[in-house]
Amino acid sequence: MRLNLKQLKHLVVETASGEKLGHIHDLILETEGQLIAGYAVKPSLLSGTGYLISRDQIIRFETTKIIVEDNVIKEKVAKAGVKKESGYLYFVDKQGDVSRAKMARGR
Repeated sequence: MRLNLKQLKHLVVETASGEKLGHIHDLILETEGQLIAGYAVKPSLLSGTGYLISRDQIIRFETTKIIVEDNVIKEKVAKAGVKKESGYLYFVDKQGDVSRAKMARGR
């Protein structure tokens, strides 16, 4: 399956257990290998927290959605005792630590 960015942004991001996390907002590119390193997920209206999903956390792509592993980020964030704030993307960095990045608004 090949998708352009416009098509990708219309896909719902959902966990394997069916929890909707939001929609693809942006891509994180690894320039050395010209690979997609991750996907920035804009939250749904009910959730104020964005996510950065690593390509390793994706289970599969479907016609209308992307299925990701259950609670990978939420569990890690909870164990680290991090208080999630609206307007940030939370992700597990290369060292296995919970990190966050400010979400860009209104581009």
